[in-house]
Amino acid sequence: MKKSRSLPVVAAPGSSGAPPSRRGVVREQALVESPPHEPLAVIAVGPAGGDRRAVLAGLLGGTAPPLRAPVDSFMVIDYAQAVTGAAYVPGLRSAREYRTDPIGAGPALGRPPRRIELTVPDPLLRHFTLVDAPDTRRLGMAGIRVVRDAVRRGGALLFVLPDDEPVTTTELDLLTEVAGEAAVFPVGTPGTDGTWSPVEPGPRRAALVAAVPALAGVRWIDLDPAAADTAYLRRALVDWASAEGLRRASLSPPIVPGATRTVRVAADAETSGWADRLDRQVRTCAHRLRREIALETANVHLRGVQEIVSGSGAAGLPHFLDREVEALSLEVVAACDAGVDRILGETLTVVFGEVPDEGVRLRVAAAVGWGLAADPAAQDLDRVLLLRESGTVEAIPGLGAVAGLAAYPGGTGGAILPPLGVGLSGGCYQYWRNPARSDPIRARSWLRRSLREIELELSREVSRRFEAVGRSLTSVLTEAVRHGRLLA
Repeated sequence: MKKSRSLPVVAAPGSSGAPPSRRGVVREQALVESPPHEPLAVIAVGPAGGDRRAVLAGLLGGTAPPLRAPVDSFMVIDYAQAVTGAAYVPGLRSAREYRTDPIGAGPALGRPPRRIELTVPDPLLRHFTLVDAPDTRRLGMAGIRVVRDAVRRGGALLFVLPDDEPVTTTELDLLTEVAGEAAVFPVGTPGTDGTWSPVEPGPRRAALVAAVPALAGVRWIDLDPAAADTAYLRRALVDWASAEGLRRASLSPPIVPGATRTVRVAADAETSGWADRLDRQVRTCAHRLRREIALETANVHLRGVQEIVSGSGAAGLPHFLDREVEALSLEVVAACDAGVDRILGETLTVVFGEVPDEGVRLRVAAAVGWGLAADPAAQDLDRVLLLRESGTVEAIPGLGAVAGLAAYPGGTGGAILPPLGVGLSGGCYQYWRNPARSDPIRARSWLRRSLREIELELSREVSRRFEAVGRSLTSVLTEAVRHGRLLA
């Protein structure tokens, strides 16, 4: 058996054919970047097989329990003094204990958890969180969007590829999207028979670099998980985490003396019509996002019909739709946050007569957040939109319910708005597991009705959120214009 080896990054071939369209919800670019509140994380991806889990187990040494999770669940591994496990399921207001030993595969749930959280007493996890994504062959278009979101927030992608596996179109799409924005650690492992191919992988990997030029400066780390030789990979990940942690910390502006005192507004602020302009911006942004939601749910419907007719059929409909609405809700939340940032930046520029510094922007954002918390019409904005087997959507408020939605729970990201998400209840899975309900016509009708309900509820929530932000920001800036002070 060969020892671990490190080679210049070159790549495996991708599948032929153009990648599928992934239009998604259009995000606005924020004028002022949010502070870096996201924790560091390394997201592990790769094809089916035990190599990826074996690499993770090797990184954690003997401190980790058997790394078992349902095939469609994300596994999030964090540091703690004791080994624990918890399952997070949309619709439940609290986590359920999860066991990874051979005796039980976790709690009896009506549907697969979105994520399993393990805590392990390994010092490596003091530097970053490890996240094991489902096999890339099962992710699909929506799953790739979920992984992409996690990689962008966590900061690093660990791509594990067995020696005899090609790179699929799905994996190539993911690498193309994140390679320029996050650290990529490609890891080669022996083939499915446990041996290395006698053919040098250089040309095969060179094809990947040709397809993803951003990988040209990255190095492959070849290792045999059976030999538990992960020291080089551990050092590389720790070095990345140290540098990335310092970089993110440097983006947080220090609080300078006098930063919490009164503020100076523009001389013409009171007559500039900023409040009317803010109202128009709020309505325009909400309208644009509602239109994008309608277009994207129409695209989901088309993909769903194709899945029913040519894919996994009615039985696979809940899995397909749950991943799709998870990706949709991530995009909607991100678009809302970016829209609020843009509204905030443009309105503050008018009121203060110049682009505000980050300290003032953070004070205004905090004041707006307090205003949302005090607004009776906005106190239940953190909520889950849960699709029932009847095709209706039930709103479940509370952070406990929202915690069960995320495949990868990041930080706040400096967001003003509370979290929001969409998921399928366990009843949907049980309903479509029944072979008596395998009729494609019935499944297509249910899909159309369900997506219509989701579109209506999401659009209603988007309007509520922008209206609430508009009210709060108007109150905060009115105080600044009249009295030269901020409420934060």
